[in-house]
Amino acid sequence: MKLTHVVFADDLQLFSKGDAPSMILILRTFATFSISSGLKMSKGKTNVCFNGVNSVLKQEIIQISGLVEGKLPFRYLGLPIKTTRLSAKDCKPLIDKIVNSIRTLGSRKLSYAGRLVLVISVLKTFHNYWAQMFILPEAL
Repeated sequence: MKLTHVVFADDLQLFSKGDAPSMILILRTFATFSISSGLKMSKGKTNVCFNGVNSVLKQEIIQISGLVEGKLPFRYLGLPIKTTRLSAKDCKPLIDKIVNSIRTLGSRKLSYAGRLVLVISVLKTFHNYWAQMFILPEAL
């Protein structure tokens, strides 16, 4: 089974084929992990999202897992998670965050060189964070 994941601290996102056998395998793996580590999945905080899965299969997977269906797109650690490439519109929060950071960090009181260092550091920080996860559109 091809399984892709995103992990941060105590969060985990798994992306799978989207069929019943894959869900059963994922749930068995969680059960084994739970037995060996003592950690458990919080079903109240856990969703299953679908893309390109028919409604009969969705209901089967929901019934097998006991999870609630989540909706795409959603935000994870400030990043939009969706099934298509990011557009310039999707990156508006990134641009807003950069602009707000530059405005609020006292840039008016800095010399030209200080403002330049501030802009470069802010741009690099936010851009690198988003660019680790996505191919950013050229329109940015």
